[in-house]
Amino acid sequence: MSLNLQLNLDECALAPFESALDASSTAGAAQSTGDLLRAVRQHVVALGERSSPAYVRAHVATVHRMIDFVEHPEFSSERSARDAALGALSYFAEPQDLIPDEDPNFGLLDDAIVLDLAITRCGSAWQAFNEFVEFRRAHPAIEVKDRAAWMAARLDELKLALRHRKRSERLADRRYFAATALPMFRMN
Repeated sequence: MSLNLQLNLDECALAPFESALDASSTAGAAQSTGDLLRAVRQHVVALGERSSPAYVRAHVATVHRMIDFVEHPEFSSERSARDAALGALSYFAEPQDLIPDEDPNFGLLDDAIVLDLAITRCGSAWQAFNEFVEFRRAHPAIEVKDRAAWMAARLDELKLALRHRKRSERLADRRYFAATALPMFRMN
């Protein structure tokens, strides 16, 4: 039997997680990025050795994507987004947090919430990174050296789609008006 739960946390309920993310961001800033990412990867390996609920496995995939977000050589994000991601990764690497990670069922629930908070703080930078990764995966032959080049290519793609949409709308309008320009009733 499984049960699907959706958590809606208000500001008061989120406060301890926000504080934990802020504290982890401060602690993560004191640590080198390389050391932090090594610790995160070790923690992921340790988690992989035990059976975990599906929500944990889904968030471990998010951890991998967040590591890529931080260290991707062709995509540099704003400092605030990078700091939020590093804070979440620092929190994730610490097994003794709000809910100790050794609890096999709920130990990573707090880590999942902190990861989601960090993604919210990253905002459009996280969304742009995911689009960038998907673009690279979908178009491996296109040589994209950095984020600026990708953004230019993406902008060209969006302009083309907008022109296509406008042309389609104009054609649809002509068909509509051509059909309605004829009198509906004939009076003799």
